[in-house]
Amino acid sequence: MKPLSLEMVGGTLALQIFLILLGGILLDGGMMGRIFIAATAVHWGGILLIAIRRRNRLTKGDEFYIRWGYLWICVAVAYFPWVLDWGRRCFG
Repeated sequence: MKPLSLEMVGGTLALQIFLILLGGILLDGGMMGRIFIAATAVHWGGILLIAIRRRNRLTKGDEFYIRWGYLWICVAVAYFPWVLDWGRRCFG
């Protein structure tokens, strides 16, 4: 079990900045940008809870969440609003 390190958090921070910038330049009225920002807030809330509860003895699941959980949260948060908005725009 490894302690919480800057290496784990730095990679996910770079991914979040990239996706927020990418979401900001999409021409969808800012919907994906807002989704990426909401997913970032949820992900950092989870990291904060992990840091408070298990700072020096992270499990493999904690490490996976810190490194890759943001992508899963983006998919979960973005799927339903995107599908509902797409359906509304295409089918009236």
